[in-house]
Amino acid sequence: MLRGKAVGARYPQPLEFVVDLHRQPGYEPDRFDVSGWIASLAPTVGFGGLSGSCLATLCVITADLSDRGRLTLRLDFAGAAVKGTFTVAPDTWSAADVEGTVELTALAGEDVDLGLAGKLDAAGLGQALSLAGFIPDQYAEEGTPPSASERTAFAAWQRAHDKHPTGLVAAADWALLQQEADTAAQAAGWTTLADDKAGWSLSYPANVLTESAKIKGGRRLLGPTASSAWRSRSSRRWATRPST
Repeated sequence: MLRGKAVGARYPQPLEFVVDLHRQPGYEPDRFDVSGWIASLAPTVGFGGLSGSCLATLCVITADLSDRGRLTLRLDFAGAAVKGTFTVAPDTWSAADVEGTVELTALAGEDVDLGLAGKLDAAGLGQALSLAGFIPDQYAEEGTPPSASERTAFAAWQRAHDKHPTGLVAAADWALLQQEADTAAQAAGWTTLADDKAGWSLSYPANVLTESAKIKGGRRLLGPTASSAWRSRSSRRWATRPST
């Protein structure tokens, strides 16, 4: 993860920001794609998923920063400090593009705490956000980086807790989210059902959904407003919520 400073940007464009980049495998050693997340630090608000392409040490990266417009970074990773230029294309037709220079350096000091998200996987962060009620239940692969949707949900969690929304996971925030998720899980009475012979398993909130009947290949669970049938044909564990 890198911290960047945009020289020439003006509020509400991002003045300082953090970039979390992940290299994607390419067909050639010197050509590859990157993906990840970018978030503006206080006082400006702006965040979003990013993507780009690289040739050797040169990369062109773009990101849509919520309602702050599209940011394009042209970076050279050859030195210890990553340098380049930026362009912000505002969402409004009447506003002109904003351009300037940018320099990115490794996180240091208190900023190192912002790099916790890089150590979390999509499954862990997604499950905690789901239990806390900030993201719909979904299956996420363990060991993969948090997705843009999970980071956006975490930014919503930050906003709900009167924190600067970035989607960047600090240690204190992660501890608080885990505590909220554990409390919600206990209140919902999450229980695991499995049928080894049929080859399926599932987890469901027993205090919210009631097991009403067995069905071919699974179980039927009833919520307060609608019924849902959930099955698993593999070892995946599905988290479910009642429909509203």
